[in-house]
Amino acid sequence: MIWIDGKKIALLDFLAESGHIGDYGLATFYSNGKIHQPSGIEDGVSLNYTHWSAETAWNPFAYTYIGVALTPSMFAIGWFMKTRVAFLVNLGTLVGWFFLVPLVVYFNFPIYDATQQANIPIQDYAAGGSASLQMIAFSKSVRTIAIGSIVGGGMFGLAKMWKTFVNIFADIGSAFKGDGSQEYMEGKGWYEWPLKHIPIFMGITFLAMIGIFTVGGFSVLASLVFATVLISHHIPARGNCSPCHG
Repeated sequence: MIWIDGKKIALLDFLAESGHIGDYGLATFYSNGKIHQPSGIEDGVSLNYTHWSAETAWNPFAYTYIGVALTPSMFAIGWFMKTRVAFLVNLGTLVGWFFLVPLVVYFNFPIYDATQQANIPIQDYAAGGSASLQMIAFSKSVRTIAIGSIVGGGMFGLAKMWKTFVNIFADIGSAFKGDGSQEYMEGKGWYEWPLKHIPIFMGITFLAMIGIFTVGGFSVLASLVFATVLISHHIPARGNCSPCHG
């Protein structure tokens, strides 16, 4: 980061903005740490997005946003996930930006506007100025589809794990009865959390979550629901913990 004319800017962004002739320059392809689709520049500063209008409707980039970036956290996550898992995770991104977002903009899909309490055709947002319709399409429409996909996939995954949940609740029943388990293995250390601790931590967590959510401004009923969901979701199962060594 460097200071130029009273503003803080990344060195590579400064170099990209400095190298331009008129409306042509490196900043049209690079800005804010991303190599992206050509968007044009104004006074050397990238416009970031290709804005849709009746005059630019012929431009395929006006219907989506394509960019490539790499941060240390992205590199670290990708390193551990490896190629196959990383590709599967990014399939949602590819479907969203290469298929769903262009369709929403192209077909002038109606977007619900809470300020007007009405559904507004998305291209109407471009009439009042240079709105980035692809970003509106992503945040107002595609993100909803993504949430539904995650919820549906999660419920399907839970249904497939019914045998695991049967074992979990059997363990909980044993814990409340006072039964023990093989928590310690000779030569390996503590293999799993002691069963007798499960009811204790369930109670502590349940009451703590109700208190935390209530202090945070939620109603007591909502806090009770949140705490119940949390306890149901994070009940430990026997045999699923990695061995711990001192």
